[in-house]
Amino acid sequence: MTYPDLPREVHLEILRYVGNDDLHNYRLASKLLAEIGAVELFRILGFHARWDSIRCIKSVGQHHTLRSHVRAVVCNANLWGLSVWDFAGYEDLHLLECGSGCPSMPLRGCPKCGRTRSQLRVEYSQRKGAIHGLEGLVSTHHLWDLLLSLPLLSKLFFTNEALDIQGRRMKKTAPTPDSEHRLLSLGTVSKVHRLILESPGLDAYFLGPSTERYDLQTATHLAGKKLTKLRIDCLDRRTFLPAVYPFGTGTTLPNLRSLKLCLATWYTNFPRSDSDNVLEMRGSPAPYPHGLLKSFLQSLPALKSLSLQLHKRTRHYLHGYITLNDGSSDLGDIFPLGNPWPSLSKLSLDRFDTSEEDLIRLLDSHKGTLETLRMQNMCLKATGSWSRVFEHINKNPTLSRVSLLGNFYIAPAETGKDHIKWNLDERLGRALEHYMNAGGDNPLGLATSVEAN
Repeated sequence: MTYPDLPREVHLEILRYVGNDDLHNYRLASKLLAEIGAVELFRILGFHARWDSIRCIKSVGQHHTLRSHVRAVVCNANLWGLSVWDFAGYEDLHLLECGSGCPSMPLRGCPKCGRTRSQLRVEYSQRKGAIHGLEGLVSTHHLWDLLLSLPLLSKLFFTNEALDIQGRRMKKTAPTPDSEHRLLSLGTVSKVHRLILESPGLDAYFLGPSTERYDLQTATHLAGKKLTKLRIDCLDRRTFLPAVYPFGTGTTLPNLRSLKLCLATWYTNFPRSDSDNVLEMRGSPAPYPHGLLKSFLQSLPALKSLSLQLHKRTRHYLHGYITLNDGSSDLGDIFPLGNPWPSLSKLSLDRFDTSEEDLIRLLDSHKGTLETLRMQNMCLKATGSWSRVFEHINKNPTLSRVSLLGNFYIAPAETGKDHIKWNLDERLGRALEHYMNAGGDNPLGLATSVEAN
């Protein structure tokens, strides 16, 4: 069987997610496969970002026959469902899942199910023990030297999927995007040690520790010029701080054609609540360095596909959507002016605040090349009009596919009951996409499709 004959799910996971008992056989298997000429099996390396897995995968980079065949690396950070709270946060989560309605745990325990605090502490300890060793934390010392040893590496993916390993079988167990377990913890907001963000896979951050800046810089400098695809499902926004930023100013990635980034926020200090529906974050540098993210995007002249998610909004158990005021999600502050990507054909935006002018300017900059547009959970400033934006999109002659998902807000979302949103459920969203893709008129009128909260 040749490499193209392999099913996608097979060749993406060609290096099996094996248990500890099997890992010692990996080097022997690699040697035997190389000797019989099965080098095409190693075009794509897929592995779980655990220390023991990475140590074994590094043997590929040390094998002179195998390393010359690796074209892509798929690293599964597997950050789903990790227990990222302390015991107080675990109590809050239990109250939420149990439906007790209490803002904090009473001294006697849960009033709904009757569990005592001692019983909950035992459950918490068991949960912590069950996930011991499964954290998807990748050290540059363990990973980047592997990347540097692969001379033909051109595609790099940091995915964030959950896999349940049962013997030699794998099963994806990631929660659905609307799973309630990622709601913000209950009770006093100051007890929240990390935000459990709304979107899947963002229970912790990935990459960017300043103590390993040198290794990251070295790896990206040497490997950057040959990368054509880069995907990181969970990237700490602090990666773009001056002290951590892995790319030197003026550096370009001339061959990168596809970029997908999901940017999460991790704060060492805890949030505080200044009002019912607004959180302001402490510990964030001021001003937030949008410019380094913008500089990074400007360094990609060959980009054809761009997908950006800024995980800013989360959900509060009483107040619905709330806004994390880190001031870093405005489209106008992040996207460069002009047309830095002359070949851009696919654009996906998720959770951006924007003015009508900035969004239209971005779309007009790529009017002759943009073929696919996807927008989800966007917030338009109060002076804008989604009707005008949709009509402008409809007039783009090169667009062949438009996808609009989630809620489209009008006015800042943090204004609470005064804001207006386009509530694009599945039926309404598909109707709008049909009209857009068919070149018809905008079917949404203010009276029929705007919901005021």
